[in-house]
Amino acid sequence: MVKQGMTEERKIVFVTNDRWLLEKGNLDPTDEEVLKEAAQGGELIMMNITQALEAMKKEEPEKFSAFQKDQEKQAGRPLTMAEIAKLAQQADERWTAYHRYVELMMTKDQAIQVRVWRINVHFSWRAVARAAFGMVVSEQWQKWKLWDPPSNQLMGMALCQRAAELHDQNYMKAPWN
Repeated sequence: MVKQGMTEERKIVFVTNDRWLLEKGNLDPTDEEVLKEAAQGGELIMMNITQALEAMKKEEPEKFSAFQKDQEKQAGRPLTMAEIAKLAQQADERWTAYHRYVELMMTKDQAIQVRVWRINVHFSWRAVARAAFGMVVSEQWQKWKLWDPPSNQLMGMALCQRAAELHDQNYMKAPWN
């Protein structure tokens, strides 16, 4: 977008709980590459999960309220900001664990199946997770361990991400998303 002859720079929020990434410590070249890619040519604003939740609460109160209600519904009780941040951190840790596991386990044939589910049959991430869970239960995907719940959205995302990678594609872009 151009305003009065000047280009308006986009602001991109990057959320991490890595202290030294936030404080520009001794970064690995891959860290630098990730940050550059995340910025997408815009201004990169880095914050931890608590700061991100506080910013969402302030700048997008309706979105934060919906997120908070969803978290409280899952927990079965009202939650403090610290508890919400902890749940978000746990989700991030689970995502990382699922991604690493799927990266080790997925074969090219399984990637093809996931691609069919996501692109041809238009499965949601949860539906992909449940379909893959069925393949594990039926022992068509051998040596895989079961996850809980079968429709875990993070597992579905990890499955799609790896399948897309094995097709030299990005699961967050068309035709995957």
